[in-house]
Amino acid sequence: MRTVKADFAFDFAVLRQDLLPYTQDAVAGERTLVAELYADLPRSLTPTPVTPLTSTPGSTVALLDRFFGRREVITRAELEQILPTTLSHYELSELPFVAVEDGGVRATITIQPFTAPGTSHTAPGTLLATSTSLTDAEPRTLWFASDGEAQHHAGELATDHVMGIGGATRTLANLASYHRGQRVLDLGTGCGIHAILAAKAGAEVVATDISARALEFAQFNALLNEVVIETRLGSLYEPVNGEQFDVIVSNPPFVITPQEVRTEIGTMEYRDGGASGDALIASVITDMPDHLTAEGRAYLLGNWEIALANNSAENDGEVAAAPWDDRPRTWFATTGLDAVIIQRDVLLPAEYAKLWLRDGGILPGHPRYHTAYKSWLAGFYQRNLAAVGMGYLLLGKNQLDTPPTQVFHDLRGPAPQSPGPVTQRMWANRVVPALDNLRLTHCDLQEHRIYAPGADEPQTITFHLPDGFGTQIHADTYLAAFVSVCDGELTVAQIIGALADIMDADPQEIRAHLAPQIRNMLQLGMLAIDC
Repeated sequence: MRTVKADFAFDFAVLRQDLLPYTQDAVAGERTLVAELYADLPRSLTPTPVTPLTSTPGSTVALLDRFFGRREVITRAELEQILPTTLSHYELSELPFVAVEDGGVRATITIQPFTAPGTSHTAPGTLLATSTSLTDAEPRTLWFASDGEAQHHAGELATDHVMGIGGATRTLANLASYHRGQRVLDLGTGCGIHAILAAKAGAEVVATDISARALEFAQFNALLNEVVIETRLGSLYEPVNGEQFDVIVSNPPFVITPQEVRTEIGTMEYRDGGASGDALIASVITDMPDHLTAEGRAYLLGNWEIALANNSAENDGEVAAAPWDDRPRTWFATTGLDAVIIQRDVLLPAEYAKLWLRDGGILPGHPRYHTAYKSWLAGFYQRNLAAVGMGYLLLGKNQLDTPPTQVFHDLRGPAPQSPGPVTQRMWANRVVPALDNLRLTHCDLQEHRIYAPGADEPQTITFHLPDGFGTQIHADTYLAAFVSVCDGELTVAQIIGALADIMDADPQEIRAHLAPQIRNMLQLGMLAIDC
Protein backbone atom coordinates (compact mmCIF):
# COMPACT_ATOMS: atom_id res chain seq x y z
CA MET A 1 0.00 0.00 0.00
CA ARG A 2 1.30 3.43 -0.92
CA THR A 3 -0.23 6.47 0.74
CA VAL A 4 -0.11 9.56 -1.46
CA LYS A 5 0.20 12.89 0.35
CA ALA A 6 0.85 15.83 -1.95
CA ASP A 7 2.87 18.73 -0.51
CA PHE A 8 1.39 22.01 -1.73
CA ALA A 9 3.31 25.08 -0.52
CA PHE A 10 0.27 27.27 -0.96
CA ASP A 11 -2.32 28.88 1.31
CA PHE A 12 -5.62 27.56 -0.01
CA ALA A 13 -7.60 29.97 2.15
CA VAL A 14 -6.69 32.92 -0.09
CA LEU A 15 -7.79 31.09 -3.24
CA ARG A 16 -10.96 29.95 -1.52
CA GLN A 17 -11.78 33.57 -0.67
CA ASP A 18 -11.49 34.57 -4.32
CA LEU A 19 -13.64 31.64 -5.45
CA LEU A 20 -16.63 32.57 -3.25
CA PRO A 21 -18.56 34.27 -6.11
CA TYR A 22 -17.86 31.27 -8.36
CA THR A 23 -20.90 29.08 -7.70
CA GLN A 24 -22.76 26.64 -9.90
CA ASP A 25 -25.86 28.84 -9.95
CA ALA A 26 -23.85 31.97 -10.73
CA VAL A 27 -22.10 30.28 -13.65
CA ALA A 28 -25.45 29.02 -14.96
CA GLY A 29 -26.65 32.59 -14.97
CA GLU A 30 -23.61 33.83 -16.89
CA ARG A 31 -22.79 31.08 -19.35
CA THR A 32 -24.56 30.33 -22.59
CA LEU A 33 -24.90 26.57 -22.28
CA VAL A 34 -24.70 24.78 -25.62
CA ALA A 35 -26.71 21.58 -25.93
CA GLU A 36 -23.98 19.96 -28.07
CA LEU A 37 -21.72 19.81 -24.99
CA TYR A 38 -23.95 17.03 -23.67
CA ALA A 39 -24.73 15.31 -26.97
CA ASP A 40 -22.11 12.57 -26.67
CA LEU A 41 -22.82 11.64 -23.03
CA PRO A 42 -25.17 8.76 -22.17
CA ARG A 43 -28.48 10.57 -21.98
CA SER A 44 -29.68 8.81 -18.83
CA LEU A 45 -26.52 9.60 -16.84
CA THR A 46 -26.66 13.30 -17.69
CA PRO A 47 -28.94 15.74 -15.86
CA THR A 48 -31.04 18.15 -17.89
CA PRO A 49 -28.85 21.15 -18.84
CA VAL A 50 -29.58 24.47 -17.20
CA THR A 51 -31.67 26.85 -19.32
CA PRO A 52 -29.25 28.90 -21.48
CA LEU A 53 -28.83 32.50 -20.42
CA THR A 54 -26.83 35.35 -21.93
CA SER A 55 -23.37 35.75 -20.42
CA THR A 56 -21.93 39.02 -19.15
CA PRO A 57 -18.34 38.99 -20.48
CA GLY A 58 -16.78 41.42 -17.99
CA SER A 59 -18.32 40.17 -14.76
CA THR A 60 -16.17 38.50 -12.14
CA VAL A 61 -18.15 35.27 -12.38
CA ALA A 62 -17.87 35.21 -16.18
CA LEU A 63 -14.11 35.76 -15.95
CA LEU A 64 -13.74 33.02 -13.33
CA ASP A 65 -15.65 30.71 -15.64
CA ARG A 66 -13.53 31.66 -18.65
CA PHE A 67 -10.29 31.25 -16.71
CA PHE A 68 -10.95 28.19 -14.55
CA GLY A 69 -13.97 26.62 -16.27
CA ARG A 70 -12.94 26.92 -19.92
CA ARG A 71 -9.18 27.46 -19.53
CA GLU A 72 -9.21 30.51 -21.82
CA VAL A 73 -6.40 33.06 -21.92
CA ILE A 74 -7.30 36.27 -20.07
CA THR A 75 -5.34 39.46 -19.43
CA ARG A 76 -3.33 40.14 -16.29
CA ALA A 77 -5.76 42.91 -15.41
CA GLU A 78 -8.63 40.42 -15.62
CA LEU A 79 -6.69 37.98 -13.43
CA GLU A 80 -6.26 40.73 -10.84
CA GLN A 81 -10.02 41.28 -10.97
CA ILE A 82 -10.87 37.64 -10.19
CA LEU A 83 -8.00 36.75 -7.81
CA PRO A 84 -7.39 39.92 -5.76
CA THR A 85 -6.78 38.14 -2.45
CA THR A 86 -4.50 35.51 -3.97
CA LEU A 87 -2.39 38.08 -5.82
CA SER A 88 -2.07 40.18 -2.68
CA HIS A 89 -0.30 37.22 -1.07
CA TYR A 90 1.63 35.73 -4.01
CA GLU A 91 3.55 36.85 -7.05
CA LEU A 92 2.17 35.60 -10.35
CA SER A 93 5.21 33.32 -10.78
CA GLU A 94 4.43 31.65 -7.43
CA LEU A 95 0.97 30.45 -8.40
CA PRO A 96 1.09 26.72 -9.23
CA PHE A 97 -2.02 26.86 -11.42
CA VAL A 98 -1.23 29.83 -13.70
CA ALA A 99 0.88 29.95 -16.88
CA VAL A 100 1.86 33.06 -18.85
CA GLU A 101 0.79 32.58 -22.45
CA ASP A 102 0.01 34.64 -25.60
CA GLY A 103 0.42 37.95 -23.86
CA GLY A 104 -1.95 36.92 -21.10
CA VAL A 105 -2.41 34.19 -18.52
CA ARG A 106 -4.07 30.79 -18.61
CA ALA A 107 -5.04 28.30 -15.91
CA THR A 108 -3.10 25.03 -16.03
CA ILE A 109 -5.95 23.23 -14.27
CA THR A 110 -9.72 23.35 -14.47
CA ILE A 111 -11.65 24.36 -11.34
CA GLN A 112 -15.40 23.76 -11.35
CA PRO A 113 -17.94 24.88 -8.74
CA PHE A 114 -20.27 22.19 -7.45
CA THR A 115 -23.48 22.56 -5.50
CA ALA A 116 -23.41 19.70 -3.03
CA PRO A 117 -26.57 17.62 -2.54
CA GLY A 118 -28.79 18.73 0.35
CA THR A 119 -28.34 17.60 3.90
CA SER A 120 -30.26 14.49 4.91
CA HIS A 121 -31.89 13.82 8.24
CA THR A 122 -32.56 10.15 7.54
CA ALA A 123 -31.42 7.63 10.12
CA PRO A 124 -28.01 6.02 9.43
CA GLY A 125 -29.57 2.61 8.75
CA THR A 126 -31.35 3.88 5.65
CA LEU A 127 -29.56 3.15 2.40
CA LEU A 128 -30.60 5.92 0.08
CA ALA A 129 -31.50 9.19 1.63
CA THR A 130 -30.89 12.44 -0.16
CA SER A 131 -27.15 12.67 0.09
CA THR A 132 -25.78 13.83 3.42
CA SER A 133 -22.93 15.95 2.15
CA LEU A 134 -22.70 19.07 4.27
CA THR A 135 -23.91 20.10 7.68
CA ASP A 136 -26.65 22.71 7.81
CA ALA A 137 -24.24 25.41 8.98
CA GLU A 138 -21.82 25.09 6.06
CA PRO A 139 -22.03 26.63 2.59
CA ARG A 140 -23.12 24.19 -0.08
CA THR A 141 -20.66 25.23 -2.81
CA LEU A 142 -17.50 23.19 -3.23
CA TRP A 143 -14.76 23.59 -5.85
CA PHE A 144 -12.97 20.79 -7.65
CA ALA A 145 -9.75 20.98 -9.65
CA SER A 146 -9.03 18.53 -12.45
CA ASP A 147 -7.88 18.40 -16.06
CA GLY A 148 -11.48 19.15 -16.99
CA GLU A 149 -14.01 17.67 -19.37
CA ALA A 150 -13.20 16.60 -22.92
CA GLN A 151 -15.13 19.44 -24.58
CA HIS A 152 -12.70 21.99 -23.14
CA HIS A 153 -9.67 20.32 -24.77
CA ALA A 154 -8.80 20.94 -28.39
CA GLY A 155 -7.24 17.56 -29.10
CA GLU A 156 -6.75 14.04 -27.86
CA LEU A 157 -6.70 13.56 -24.09
CA ALA A 158 -3.58 12.29 -22.34
CA THR A 159 -3.73 8.77 -20.93
CA ASP A 160 -3.29 10.14 -17.40
CA HIS A 161 -6.03 12.76 -17.85
CA VAL A 162 -8.02 13.38 -14.66
CA MET A 163 -11.69 14.06 -15.31
CA GLY A 164 -13.73 16.69 -13.50
CA ILE A 165 -17.43 17.00 -12.78
CA GLY A 166 -19.69 15.37 -15.37
CA GLY A 167 -23.21 13.99 -15.53
CA ALA A 168 -22.24 10.62 -14.04
CA THR A 169 -20.49 12.36 -11.13
CA ARG A 170 -23.61 14.36 -10.30
CA THR A 171 -25.78 11.24 -10.51
CA LEU A 172 -23.59 9.28 -8.10
CA ALA A 173 -23.41 12.25 -5.73
CA ASN A 174 -27.20 12.25 -5.55
CA LEU A 175 -27.41 8.48 -5.08
CA ALA A 176 -24.93 8.12 -2.24
CA SER A 177 -25.60 8.83 1.42
CA TYR A 178 -23.05 9.37 4.21
CA HIS A 179 -23.24 10.01 7.94
CA ARG A 180 -20.93 11.38 10.58
CA GLY A 181 -18.59 8.78 12.02
CA GLN A 182 -18.91 6.31 9.15
CA ARG A 183 -15.87 4.85 7.44
CA VAL A 184 -16.11 5.45 3.69
CA LEU A 185 -14.12 4.04 0.75
CA ASP A 186 -14.12 5.97 -2.52
CA LEU A 187 -12.89 3.34 -4.97
CA GLY A 188 -11.30 4.93 -8.04
CA THR A 189 -11.65 8.42 -6.66
CA GLY A 190 -10.36 10.46 -9.60
CA CYS A 191 -10.16 14.06 -8.45
CA GLY A 192 -11.80 13.13 -5.15
CA ILE A 193 -15.33 14.45 -5.50
CA HIS A 194 -17.18 11.68 -3.66
CA ALA A 195 -14.45 11.33 -1.05
CA ILE A 196 -14.75 15.02 -0.24
CA LEU A 197 -18.55 14.91 -0.10
CA ALA A 198 -18.26 12.06 2.41
CA ALA A 199 -15.65 13.92 4.44
CA LYS A 200 -17.90 17.00 4.50
CA ALA A 201 -20.58 14.79 6.05
CA GLY A 202 -18.18 13.94 8.87
CA ALA A 203 -17.05 10.54 7.62
CA GLU A 204 -13.54 9.10 7.82
CA VAL A 205 -12.53 8.62 4.19
CA VAL A 206 -10.03 6.49 2.29
CA ALA A 207 -9.76 7.29 -1.43
CA THR A 208 -7.94 4.96 -3.83
CA ASP A 209 -6.92 5.20 -7.47
CA ILE A 210 -4.45 3.64 -9.90
CA SER A 211 -3.37 7.15 -10.93
CA ALA A 212 -0.93 9.02 -8.70
CA ARG A 213 -1.82 12.16 -10.60
CA ALA A 214 -5.51 11.73 -9.77
CA LEU A 215 -4.66 11.34 -6.09
CA GLU A 216 -2.65 14.57 -6.18
CA PHE A 217 -5.74 16.34 -7.52
CA ALA A 218 -7.80 14.70 -4.77
CA GLN A 219 -5.42 16.05 -2.12
CA PHE A 220 -5.47 19.50 -3.74
CA ASN A 221 -9.26 19.47 -3.63
CA ALA A 222 -9.37 18.27 -0.04
CA LEU A 223 -7.23 21.23 1.01
CA LEU A 224 -9.26 23.62 -1.13
CA ASN A 225 -12.47 22.41 0.53
CA GLU A 226 -11.07 22.18 4.07
CA VAL A 227 -11.37 18.44 4.69
CA VAL A 228 -8.97 15.60 5.39
CA ILE A 229 -8.98 12.43 3.30
CA GLU A 230 -6.46 9.60 3.09
CA THR A 231 -5.36 8.78 -0.46
CA ARG A 232 -3.81 5.44 -1.41
CA LEU A 233 -2.33 4.33 -4.71
CA GLY A 234 -3.37 0.98 -6.15
CA SER A 235 -5.94 -1.01 -8.09
CA LEU A 236 -9.41 -1.57 -6.66
CA TYR A 237 -9.25 -3.13 -3.17
CA GLU A 238 -5.47 -3.76 -3.12
CA PRO A 239 -4.72 -0.63 -1.04
CA VAL A 240 -7.35 -1.58 1.59
CA ASN A 241 -6.61 -5.27 1.99
CA GLY A 242 -8.15 -6.56 5.23
CA GLU A 243 -10.14 -3.37 5.90
CA GLN A 244 -13.91 -2.87 6.03
CA PHE A 245 -16.08 0.18 5.42
CA ASP A 246 -19.59 1.34 6.21
CA VAL A 247 -19.99 2.83 2.73
CA ILE A 248 -18.29 2.06 -0.57
CA VAL A 249 -18.88 4.54 -3.38
CA SER A 250 -17.43 4.08 -6.83
CA ASN A 251 -17.60 5.21 -10.42
CA PRO A 252 -14.84 2.76 -11.39
CA PRO A 253 -12.92 2.71 -14.68
CA PHE A 254 -15.34 0.21 -16.19
CA VAL A 255 -15.25 1.06 -19.91
CA ILE A 256 -15.06 -2.13 -21.98
CA THR A 257 -11.95 -1.63 -24.10
CA PRO A 258 -10.46 -4.30 -26.39
CA GLN A 259 -6.71 -4.76 -26.02
CA GLU A 260 -6.16 -3.77 -29.66
CA VAL A 261 -7.75 -0.39 -28.92
CA ARG A 262 -5.43 0.10 -25.94
CA THR A 263 -2.48 -0.64 -28.21
CA GLU A 264 -3.62 2.03 -30.66
CA ILE A 265 -4.75 4.87 -28.37
CA GLY A 266 -3.28 3.93 -24.99
CA THR A 267 -4.98 3.00 -21.73
CA MET A 268 -7.07 5.92 -20.50
CA GLU A 269 -6.63 5.61 -16.75
CA TYR A 270 -9.71 7.59 -15.79
CA ARG A 271 -12.07 5.17 -17.57
CA ASP A 272 -10.18 1.94 -18.35
CA GLY A 273 -8.93 -0.28 -15.54
CA GLY A 274 -7.21 -2.64 -17.98
CA ALA A 275 -9.55 -5.60 -17.44
CA SER A 276 -11.05 -7.81 -20.12
CA GLY A 277 -14.67 -7.08 -21.01
CA ASP A 278 -16.71 -6.11 -17.97
CA ALA A 279 -14.51 -8.09 -15.59
CA LEU A 280 -13.52 -4.98 -13.63
CA ILE A 281 -17.02 -4.12 -12.43
CA ALA A 282 -17.59 -7.82 -11.79
CA SER A 283 -14.55 -7.98 -9.51
CA VAL A 284 -15.63 -4.81 -7.68
CA ILE A 285 -18.85 -6.62 -6.76
CA THR A 286 -17.56 -10.14 -6.10
CA ASP A 287 -14.78 -8.88 -3.81
CA MET A 288 -17.02 -6.36 -2.05
CA PRO A 289 -18.32 -8.56 0.81
CA ASP A 290 -14.83 -8.71 2.33
CA HIS A 291 -14.76 -4.91 2.56
CA LEU A 292 -18.29 -4.06 3.73
CA THR A 293 -19.28 -4.00 7.38
CA ALA A 294 -22.32 -6.03 8.41
CA GLU A 295 -24.65 -3.10 7.74
CA GLY A 296 -22.51 -1.65 4.98
CA ARG A 297 -23.90 -0.12 1.82
CA ALA A 298 -22.45 0.53 -1.62
CA TYR A 299 -23.36 2.84 -4.48
CA LEU A 300 -21.86 2.18 -7.91
CA LEU A 301 -22.14 3.20 -11.53
CA GLY A 302 -21.19 0.58 -14.06
CA ASN A 303 -21.83 -1.22 -17.32
CA TRP A 304 -22.26 -4.83 -18.38
CA GLU A 305 -22.07 -6.91 -21.49
CA ILE A 306 -25.29 -7.99 -23.20
CA ALA A 307 -24.57 -11.08 -25.27
CA LEU A 308 -26.07 -12.12 -28.56
CA ALA A 309 -28.87 -14.62 -28.10
CA ASN A 310 -27.89 -18.22 -28.81
CA ASN A 311 -30.33 -18.44 -31.72
CA SER A 312 -29.58 -14.97 -33.06
CA ALA A 313 -28.10 -16.20 -36.33
CA GLU A 314 -31.24 -18.27 -36.99
CA ASN A 315 -33.66 -15.40 -36.38
CA ASP A 316 -34.29 -14.46 -40.03
CA GLY A 317 -30.97 -12.65 -40.16
CA GLU A 318 -31.92 -10.29 -37.33
CA VAL A 319 -29.58 -9.77 -34.40
CA ALA A 320 -31.27 -10.69 -31.12
CA ALA A 321 -29.87 -10.00 -27.67
CA ALA A 322 -29.95 -12.23 -24.63
CA PRO A 323 -31.78 -10.85 -21.55
CA TRP A 324 -29.92 -7.74 -20.38
CA ASP A 325 -29.61 -8.98 -16.80
CA ASP A 326 -28.01 -12.34 -17.64
CA ARG A 327 -24.48 -11.08 -17.06
CA PRO A 328 -24.96 -9.02 -13.87
CA ARG A 329 -26.94 -11.85 -12.26
CA THR A 330 -23.82 -14.03 -12.38
CA TRP A 331 -21.92 -11.55 -10.20
CA PHE A 332 -24.14 -12.15 -7.18
CA ALA A 333 -24.23 -15.95 -7.13
CA THR A 334 -21.97 -16.31 -4.08
CA THR A 335 -21.69 -12.79 -2.64
CA GLY A 336 -24.56 -12.82 -0.15
CA LEU A 337 -25.32 -9.25 -1.21
CA ASP A 338 -28.71 -7.67 -1.67
CA ALA A 339 -28.85 -5.47 -4.75
CA VAL A 340 -31.04 -3.18 -6.79
CA ILE A 341 -29.68 -2.81 -10.33
CA ILE A 342 -31.22 -0.14 -12.54
CA GLN A 343 -30.37 -0.24 -16.23
CA ARG A 344 -30.47 3.35 -17.51
CA ASP A 345 -29.18 3.01 -21.06
CA VAL A 346 -28.28 0.44 -23.69
CA LEU A 347 -25.72 1.19 -26.40
CA LEU A 348 -25.05 -0.84 -29.52
CA PRO A 349 -21.37 -1.66 -30.19
CA ALA A 350 -21.00 1.14 -32.76
CA GLU A 351 -22.60 3.68 -30.40
CA TYR A 352 -20.40 2.56 -27.52
CA ALA A 353 -17.18 2.81 -29.54
CA LYS A 354 -18.04 6.27 -30.89
CA LEU A 355 -19.01 7.52 -27.44
CA TRP A 356 -15.71 6.64 -25.79
CA LEU A 357 -13.54 7.64 -28.75
CA ARG A 358 -15.10 11.09 -28.66
CA ASP A 359 -14.85 11.14 -24.87
CA GLY A 360 -11.09 10.82 -25.29
CA GLY A 361 -10.91 13.56 -27.91
CA ILE A 362 -10.51 11.20 -30.88
CA LEU A 363 -13.05 12.47 -33.39
CA PRO A 364 -13.81 11.48 -36.99
CA GLY A 365 -10.91 12.71 -39.09
CA HIS A 366 -8.35 11.93 -36.39
CA PRO A 367 -5.61 9.73 -37.92
CA ARG A 368 -6.35 6.92 -35.46
CA TYR A 369 -10.13 7.21 -35.35
CA HIS A 370 -11.00 4.75 -38.12
CA THR A 371 -8.53 2.06 -37.01
CA ALA A 372 -9.52 2.32 -33.34
CA TYR A 373 -13.22 2.25 -34.24
CA LYS A 374 -12.80 -0.91 -36.33
CA SER A 375 -10.75 -2.55 -33.56
CA TRP A 376 -13.46 -1.75 -31.01
CA LEU A 377 -16.14 -3.35 -33.16
CA ALA A 378 -13.93 -6.37 -33.88
CA GLY A 379 -13.31 -6.84 -30.17
CA PHE A 380 -17.03 -6.76 -29.43
CA TYR A 381 -17.67 -9.25 -32.23
CA GLN A 382 -15.09 -11.61 -30.75
CA ARG A 383 -16.86 -11.37 -27.40
CA ASN A 384 -20.25 -12.14 -29.02
CA LEU A 385 -21.77 -8.88 -27.79
CA ALA A 386 -25.08 -7.44 -28.93
CA ALA A 387 -24.93 -4.33 -26.75
CA VAL A 388 -23.69 -2.79 -23.50
CA GLY A 389 -26.01 -1.87 -20.64
CA MET A 390 -25.22 1.03 -18.30
CA GLY A 391 -26.72 2.06 -15.00
CA TYR A 392 -26.79 2.19 -11.20
CA LEU A 393 -26.00 -0.55 -8.69
CA LEU A 394 -27.18 -0.25 -5.07
CA LEU A 395 -25.73 -2.94 -2.84
CA GLY A 396 -25.67 -4.04 0.77
CA LYS A 397 -25.11 -7.06 2.95
CA ASN A 398 -28.30 -9.00 3.50
CA GLN A 399 -29.86 -8.04 6.84
CA LEU A 400 -33.30 -9.55 6.28
CA ASP A 401 -34.65 -12.91 7.32
CA THR A 402 -34.72 -13.95 3.67
CA PRO A 403 -32.20 -15.23 1.13
CA PRO A 404 -30.11 -12.52 -0.57
CA THR A 405 -32.28 -10.62 -3.02
CA GLN A 406 -31.35 -8.92 -6.27
CA VAL A 407 -33.94 -6.83 -8.11
CA PHE A 408 -33.34 -5.76 -11.71
CA HIS A 409 -35.11 -2.79 -13.30
CA ASP A 410 -34.85 -1.67 -16.93
CA LEU A 411 -35.74 2.03 -16.60
CA ARG A 412 -34.54 4.14 -19.50
CA GLY A 413 -36.81 7.14 -19.08
CA PRO A 414 -35.67 10.67 -18.24
CA ALA A 415 -33.22 10.93 -15.36
CA PRO A 416 -34.62 12.66 -12.28
CA GLN A 417 -32.67 15.67 -11.06
CA SER A 418 -32.33 13.91 -7.70
CA PRO A 419 -32.68 10.13 -7.95
CA GLY A 420 -32.14 9.64 -4.21
CA PRO A 421 -35.77 9.61 -2.99
CA VAL A 422 -37.10 7.13 -5.54
CA THR A 423 -34.07 4.83 -5.29
CA GLN A 424 -34.39 4.94 -1.50
CA ARG A 425 -37.91 3.55 -1.84
CA MET A 426 -36.77 0.98 -4.40
CA TRP A 427 -34.13 -0.26 -1.98
CA ALA A 428 -36.48 -0.31 1.00
CA ASN A 429 -39.02 -2.33 -1.03
CA ARG A 430 -36.62 -4.76 -2.69
CA VAL A 431 -38.27 -7.45 -0.56
CA VAL A 432 -41.99 -6.82 -0.18
CA PRO A 433 -43.47 -8.21 3.08
CA ALA A 434 -46.93 -9.74 3.39
CA LEU A 435 -49.33 -7.16 2.01
CA ASP A 436 -52.48 -7.40 4.13
CA ASN A 437 -51.38 -5.29 7.11
CA LEU A 438 -49.33 -2.73 5.19
CA ARG A 439 -50.42 0.90 5.04
CA LEU A 440 -49.34 2.35 1.71
CA THR A 441 -48.97 5.86 0.34
CA HIS A 442 -48.67 6.88 -3.29
CA CYS A 443 -45.55 8.92 -3.97
CA ASP A 444 -46.16 12.02 -6.08
CA LEU A 445 -47.91 9.94 -8.70
CA GLN A 446 -49.76 11.47 -11.60
CA GLU A 447 -52.85 9.72 -12.94
CA HIS A 448 -53.68 10.14 -16.62
CA ARG A 449 -57.06 9.12 -18.05
CA ILE A 450 -57.86 9.17 -21.77
CA TYR A 451 -61.50 9.35 -22.85
CA ALA A 452 -63.14 9.02 -26.22
CA PRO A 453 -65.33 12.05 -26.97
CA GLY A 454 -68.56 11.81 -24.98
CA ALA A 455 -67.53 8.61 -23.16
CA ASP A 456 -68.24 8.15 -19.45
CA GLU A 457 -65.49 5.59 -18.90
CA PRO A 458 -61.80 6.09 -19.77
CA GLN A 459 -60.19 4.12 -22.53
CA THR A 460 -56.91 3.96 -20.61
CA ILE A 461 -55.69 4.80 -17.11
CA THR A 462 -51.98 5.35 -16.55
CA PHE A 463 -49.95 6.10 -13.43
CA HIS A 464 -46.82 8.16 -14.03
CA LEU A 465 -43.99 8.93 -11.60
CA PRO A 466 -42.39 12.13 -12.97
CA ASP A 467 -39.37 12.07 -10.66
CA GLY A 468 -38.82 8.34 -11.01
CA PHE A 469 -37.23 7.78 -14.43
CA GLY A 470 -40.54 8.57 -16.13
CA THR A 471 -41.93 5.22 -15.00
CA GLN A 472 -45.46 4.51 -16.25
CA ILE A 473 -47.81 1.61 -15.64
CA HIS A 474 -51.23 0.96 -17.09
CA ALA A 475 -54.01 0.43 -14.57
CA ASP A 476 -57.42 -1.17 -14.71
CA THR A 477 -60.39 -0.03 -12.63
CA TYR A 478 -59.39 -2.12 -9.61
CA LEU A 479 -55.81 -0.81 -9.45
CA ALA A 480 -56.89 2.78 -10.08
CA ALA A 481 -59.43 2.58 -7.27
CA PHE A 482 -56.91 0.96 -4.93
CA VAL A 483 -54.15 3.53 -5.51
CA SER A 484 -56.57 6.44 -5.16
CA VAL A 485 -57.09 5.66 -1.45
CA CYS A 486 -53.46 4.82 -0.60
CA ASP A 487 -52.94 7.66 1.88
CA GLY A 488 -51.56 5.62 4.79
CA GLU A 489 -54.85 5.48 6.68
CA LEU A 490 -56.12 2.03 5.72
CA THR A 491 -54.35 -1.31 5.40
CA VAL A 492 -54.21 -3.17 2.11
CA ALA A 493 -56.72 -5.70 3.44
CA GLN A 494 -59.13 -2.94 4.49
CA ILE A 495 -58.94 -1.27 1.08
CA ILE A 496 -59.53 -4.55 -0.75
CA GLY A 497 -62.50 -5.30 1.52
CA ALA A 498 -64.01 -1.91 0.77
CA LEU A 499 -63.47 -2.36 -2.97
CA ALA A 500 -65.16 -5.76 -2.83
CA ASP A 501 -68.22 -4.23 -1.17
CA ILE A 502 -68.42 -1.32 -3.62
CA MET A 503 -67.86 -3.44 -6.72
CA ASP A 504 -69.81 -6.46 -5.47
CA ALA A 505 -66.83 -8.73 -6.09
CA ASP A 506 -65.02 -11.53 -4.25
CA PRO A 507 -62.27 -9.97 -2.06
CA GLN A 508 -59.97 -12.95 -2.60
CA GLU A 509 -60.23 -12.56 -6.37
CA ILE A 510 -59.49 -8.84 -6.08
CA ARG A 511 -56.52 -9.58 -3.83
CA ALA A 512 -55.12 -12.18 -6.24
CA HIS A 513 -55.55 -9.72 -9.10
CA LEU A 514 -53.98 -6.74 -7.32
CA ALA A 515 -51.16 -8.36 -5.31
CA PRO A 516 -48.55 -8.64 -8.11
CA GLN A 517 -49.36 -5.13 -9.32
CA ILE A 518 -48.99 -3.68 -5.82
CA ARG A 519 -45.64 -5.45 -5.38
CA ASN A 520 -44.46 -4.09 -8.72
CA MET A 521 -45.42 -0.52 -7.80
CA LEU A 522 -43.65 -0.85 -4.45
CA GLN A 523 -40.45 -2.12 -6.07
CA LEU A 524 -40.57 0.71 -8.63
CA GLY A 525 -40.84 3.28 -5.85
CA MET A 526 -44.32 4.35 -6.94
CA LEU A 527 -45.80 3.30 -3.60
CA ALA A 528 -44.23 3.49 -0.16
CA ILE A 529 -44.89 1.55 3.03
CA ASP A 530 -46.22 4.02 5.59
CA CYS A 531 -44.81 3.42 9.07
